Amino acid sequence: MTRPAGGVRRDREGVARGTRRRLGLTHRADNPELTKRYFREAPGSRRTHVHVRELGSFSQQLPLLFRDYLRAHPDAAAEFAEVKRRCARQFRDDRQRYVSAKEPFVWDIVRRADTWAQRVGWRPGPSDA
Repeated sequence: MTRPAGGVRRDREGVARGTRRRLGLTHRADNPELTKRYFREAPGSRRTHVHVRELGSFSQQLPLLFRDYLRAHPDAAAEFAEVKRRCARQFRDDRQRYVSAKEPFVWDIVRRADTWAQRVGWRPGPSDA
């Protein structure tokens, strides 16, 4: 536990402990990504996923690029939404198969987003958080 300037107590995951408690979030220590902390809802609560990413890391920049590309390309966003809905219907009770089924489309979007980023000179903007 550290106490940075300003006196806010933070746990080693970098999320204010009081905020975590108030929101009922549980740290998922089994997340293999070292530049991202992953939090879930407390048992019995509404499903919630919170990702806290290290500033400047690939883990932070890739989702921002993905988000910005979809915002700039509504047709691609609609296509992605339909893929997710179709996969959710098909694999309602199997999260791993849902993730695997949409993965090829996600990587296709990443390739398109990278091409777009190079063309427009994209830089990561602020988070929506």
